[in-house]
Amino acid sequence: MYYYNKWVYIIAVIIMFGFNPKDSFAQKSEEEYKKEIDTYKNEIREKADLFLQSNRPVQERLDAIKNYSSIYDENQIEGFKNIVYSDNEPDEIRAAALKMLDGYVEQDAKLFDFVGKAVVNRDFPQSLRYEAMQIFNRISFNSFGMHGGKDLIVSTYRELVNDPEIEFRREGFGYLIQNGDDVAQQLLARGLENPEEALLPPVECISLLAFDTPSDYQPLIFDYLKKENNYEVRVEAVRALGNYTPAREELIKILQDEEEIADFRLVVIGILNANYPDQFHQYTLPLLEDNTQTPADLIMYTIQAEMYRRNDNQSRNKRLDGGRYVPDKFDQLVLAKKDNDSPEISNIAIRYTKTLNFE
Repeated sequence: MYYYNKWVYIIAVIIMFGFNPKDSFAQKSEEEYKKEIDTYKNEIREKADLFLQSNRPVQERLDAIKNYSSIYDENQIEGFKNIVYSDNEPDEIRAAALKMLDGYVEQDAKLFDFVGKAVVNRDFPQSLRYEAMQIFNRISFNSFGMHGGKDLIVSTYRELVNDPEIEFRREGFGYLIQNGDDVAQQLLARGLENPEEALLPPVECISLLAFDTPSDYQPLIFDYLKKENNYEVRVEAVRALGNYTPAREELIKILQDEEEIADFRLVVIGILNANYPDQFHQYTLPLLEDNTQTPADLIMYTIQAEMYRRNDNQSRNKRLDGGRYVPDKFDQLVLAKKDNDSPEISNIAIRYTKTLNFE
């Protein structure tokens, strides 16, 4: 009934034992592959039988199946289901049994219903809820696995966004945001506006709200950036604002601010480089001035990013006059770095001028 056609046999062996494409199929017949799979199935059957013995120590039962991901014997499948449904079995045993039944949930209405209820039932043991969550996630993203329809899946995840456990809230928001759910977006936005109502940390709220580009919530994220001091939150915010034109001047200000954290400025310069390539050299001119204390990493990034861009034929042709490259202010500032005290800066400046051949 389950996985018995010859191609599944062959694929299963490949996964279980690995093979060398040069000699495996040439050396083994289909019967030999079947024999190997049958041996493997018998091994699982023995281990599953031990797991099903409720009088054995819990750890012994768990260890018996820890190296396997599924079972194949129909009678044992029913035994594993009974364990999942039983309130008399230890929580970790029920969770382990459910994990082994992952491949059968979509074919069994009762088991599917149990998984859905376990996900949202806060009175269920956490280990069992967690395992149910993993299965439910897989099914939710599987177009063939919607027994209850998408409405049921969405309603389940919407219930999770208010779960006491943050891991379950994360799962709920993750699915809903990827599916463009307005309710989830509004809840995340409310958390940024009113921290006491936040269901996830600010950095996660921003990351999820920025999932769609451009995002309707970029103005809110921009306002949040201007008043936020936490480094990780600020990083996530500027990443979300790369293509948000009203935030561009703020990003330039951060980049050119010598009081800012160097690593944060590196994040910002990467965002400006990606989103405003034509203006990048203008924004970075102050970094190359001799009277600045710009960190070496920033200078090197600036020179290298613009070198790659200017070496492009289309960009280079714009700077040719009579077949000769005409350097601008950016080029001249880089040329002045050839004798810099920092070997790294000196080397990249020399490479820049040689690559563009404008001396």
